[in-house]
Amino acid sequence: MPLVIRIMLESTVIQLIHRFYDPDSGCVLLDGQDIKTLDVAWLRSHIGIVSQESALFTGSIEENIRFGKPDATDDEVIAAAKMANAHDFIMELPDRMVQDALDRAKEGRTTIVIAHRLSTIRNVDTIIVIDKGEVIECGTHNELMKKNGQYNEFVTAQQQAETNDEKDESDDEEHLTSNNKSHYDLQHATSMISIKSKISNKSINIDAEGVVVNNSRYCRWPFIFKILRLNLPELHWIIIGSIASLIFGGITPLFALFISNVYELFAEQDLNKANIQTRNLALFIFCIGIVGALCQFLSSVAFAKSGEALTMRMRMMSFGSMLRQEMSWFDCEENSVGALVTQLSSDTSNFKGLSGLRIGVIFNALGAIICTLTIVFISGWKLSLVLLLFTPLIVFSGIVQGQRLSNTKRNSTGSTKETSWIEKGGMFISTAMIPDYTKGKISAMRILTLNNRRSQIDPSNTNGTILNNIVGYIEFQQVKFAYPSRPELRILKSLNLCASANQTTALVGRSGSGKSTCAALVLRLYDPYRGAVLLDGHDVRSLNISWLRSQFGLVQQEPVLFNLSIRDNIAYGVNTRTVTQEEIEEAARKANVHDMIISLPQGYDTLCGFKGNQMSGGQKQRIAIARALIRQPKLLLFDEATSALDVCSEKLVQDALNRTRNGRTCLTITHRLSTIRDSEQIVVIDRGRVKESGTHNDLMCHKGAYYKLNMIQERNDG
Repeated sequence: MPLVIRIMLESTVIQLIHRFYDPDSGCVLLDGQDIKTLDVAWLRSHIGIVSQESALFTGSIEENIRFGKPDATDDEVIAAAKMANAHDFIMELPDRMVQDALDRAKEGRTTIVIAHRLSTIRNVDTIIVIDKGEVIECGTHNELMKKNGQYNEFVTAQQQAETNDEKDESDDEEHLTSNNKSHYDLQHATSMISIKSKISNKSINIDAEGVVVNNSRYCRWPFIFKILRLNLPELHWIIIGSIASLIFGGITPLFALFISNVYELFAEQDLNKANIQTRNLALFIFCIGIVGALCQFLSSVAFAKSGEALTMRMRMMSFGSMLRQEMSWFDCEENSVGALVTQLSSDTSNFKGLSGLRIGVIFNALGAIICTLTIVFISGWKLSLVLLLFTPLIVFSGIVQGQRLSNTKRNSTGSTKETSWIEKGGMFISTAMIPDYTKGKISAMRILTLNNRRSQIDPSNTNGTILNNIVGYIEFQQVKFAYPSRPELRILKSLNLCASANQTTALVGRSGSGKSTCAALVLRLYDPYRGAVLLDGHDVRSLNISWLRSQFGLVQQEPVLFNLSIRDNIAYGVNTRTVTQEEIEEAARKANVHDMIISLPQGYDTLCGFKGNQMSGGQKQRIAIARALIRQPKLLLFDEATSALDVCSEKLVQDALNRTRNGRTCLTITHRLSTIRDSEQIVVIDRGRVKESGTHNDLMCHKGAYYKLNMIQERNDG
């Protein structure tokens, strides 16, 4: 019989069991075998781990579950979801990832489905209604609906509830559609930039707010001039490089002129005169070579300097633009961390191909043309005038030919093979003379589009009201909200909530009910599409964003620590001034972490490691609390601050939280109901609405949703 043992282990022990590290002495045994003797891949494949900070990947819920076992069947995926108590909330999602797997799993099998959501069983072969242990009805969905019995009543009741929800939210559809149009357009236009630029020379359509518009300003010369304006601080380098390129461009015609004079020497009869002219020509050619080398060197250095400066400037501008964007912008798949890092590294580097190097090529060609025309006019101005008459025709025909070639699509594979050698030869020659203009243009479009986009919630915006004194009263008035990336899934539905000043209000409820969303709206990471969030009677949308967020201290379930010293991580809570060591230590004492810090060999200079991996969960949380307290906030937000801690760490963190709540408005989000029993107000949120509220004793006497949650937790803890 399988035996399941519940063990409390430190993170280091877990890492040793997985053999991420080897112990300095001693050994770790699995079934009596030293794990050093076992195959590492085999060992880890037999261990299932749930970390404090869970890592989920972009993709469906089914795909994320299947990552644990790539060859898992649909039945195994469903069973795992049920064992993790995740099946119910997955079924309520609009895409119902597991429902598709259920439908596939039923094919060719005898299936028994136990369901409360009757919409999921309408297509089954037989529906059996059981009441008080007896079968009272049996048949298909249509048959039972015609009987007007118990099943019909169940279905009608559920449909009525769903109809009420839909009626309540039907007036939001139009607003949601328009509110998310810019999100949709931005999401698709970001990827369309590269596609359209590669297919044709048509402009890319994104306006400052992410809505598609005509963008012809990015075409040809106006586009180049816009790039040059960004490079104005390096104008002296551009001038030096342009002059050097102009001179270097004139060297090729001069070299050709002197070479032609060399051939004339073969007709010279006087040997002494021929020798003298040969030496003079050799000296001239040598001098031209020296001048050409110097000009090429100056041109390369000057344009490299200007190009690198432009790259760094655009990188800083792009990074600043990214930081100004609202959270919904980052929810787009095209704006993931990897995509943004690529944009900062690759796109900004390609950007310089439109500035320095291209200017050098233009002046190089201009110098060659000027020098050639000068030589030609000196040699015979009459013939030169005749030739110049045909120059516009040659230029025009070249432009037309280039446009025709760029728009032509060859469908014949044979023709492609025949022309491949000519194409490659021309490419090798042209790439040596001309920078990658197309790649630079595509990158520049992406960068300029980002820099021109105005964020809907810009933290750097200095507009907005700044209150002289705040009491700390928070109110949600008929708030309706859906994340822009998932507009069909409504999180908050006419939420009304009041958090009194200088009191603790706890938000409880099952996962996905909208608790953390409330914190995000208070901080104005998002804006509701209906209703308002008020701070002391002022709509948070009317307040200065930077000031608003500076009034809050936030402690999240997964605290973000940097690979800096503990001192720097705590001081990071105040970025408007330099904090003293005394302030840091005082905040650490309030957070119940000072004694732990001074017990370390390096004290406050101890590095926290990447994402704080050198600290335990409880230590990270208390450092995060100290960071929140050092700014002396009037309001505190605790989002599952103790959910992933062991009993000892939870007690230390909870003591710190209780110590910090005095004299502040505190909004606590938690699943552990034992930690919020002393709260002045407990609010139960279910499916985006307030189900009940009151003190712990009041709600327990009421024996409603809060009472049931308590009973479940006490039974599980017992």
